[in-house]
Amino acid sequence: MVKDKTKEHIEWLENTINETYGSKCPDYVKECWCCKAWEFFDEIKNYCLPTCDWKGKCKNKAFREIYHKKWWSYLCKKHFLQEQRTFKKKGRKLARSGLRDFEKVRN
Repeated sequence: MVKDKTKEHIEWLENTINETYGSKCPDYVKECWCCKAWEFFDEIKNYCLPTCDWKGKCKNKAFREIYHKKWWSYLCKKHFLQEQRTFKKKGRKLARSGLRDFEKVRN
């Protein structure tokens, strides 16, 4: 129930920003109000519905949050298991937050 409401609110915010400021600019410009609005939307969306931030390329739904080198980052199931295998080969444990999926933790 909560998850559905969150998605509805995110969609509403996206539609409102699209109607007010228009679609995203192809290039980010610091002084552009449209770019600032879409940057704000991306921050809100990533906080409510986190996505994988594997090298900035993957946009899958986040599965776990891990401590990677000097910071915490979200990983999807595919990249989480890949990192886990890498750490096992080196004989170390992968620091991660919780044992439950994000849906159970956040909602």
